[in-house]
Amino acid sequence: MTMPLLHRQLQDFGLLISAGQISNLLTKGYDDFHAEKAAVKQAGLATARWISTDDTGARHLGCNGVTTQIGDDRFTSFDTVTSKSRLMFLMTLRGEFRDYVINAAALVYFHEQDATEFLIDSFMEHEGRAFADENAWTDFLIGIKVTGVKSVRLASEAAVAGSLDHHGLLRDAVIVSDGAGQFDVFRHDLC
Repeated sequence: MTMPLLHRQLQDFGLLISAGQISNLLTKGYDDFHAEKAAVKQAGLATARWISTDDTGARHLGCNGVTTQIGDDRFTSFDTVTSKSRLMFLMTLRGEFRDYVINAAALVYFHEQDATEFLIDSFMEHEGRAFADENAWTDFLIGIKVTGVKSVRLASEAAVAGSLDHHGLLRDAVIVSDGAGQFDVFRHDLC
């Protein structure tokens, strides 16, 4: 329900409350809840044999976005992000972690996505390296002369896949979806 509709409904019930106060009640003081949500999602992804996923368009703070559902029969997580892409889906799976990791899982991802020989060779030389955040990752890519849009995107997807593996998330799990391209990663099946 949108904020204006909720405000109108509460007023129809005779409750005198401002839209700002409704916003405060719904959004302020929930740090513990958000931490618990992140922990449940991480535990679910670390132990899942399968997850289902889907997404839908969503507006947040007046901007278009995408809400992605991830879960199995034990947990469900809803995350709203700015755009729909495979990289954004992988980053949503990664959750609170912000690192980029070049490991065996990242190299397997390159092969599964038919990366160029140059890209695979460039990253094999750096296997075992981890980068704390997007800034460190971007500096690394510039340093090894990976600057094309498609190459940067694929390299970032692979390094986020490496991060997922590094943190023990989705190992051997099957991702079940409607077949949308952004979900076609790792072991994938159709619902």
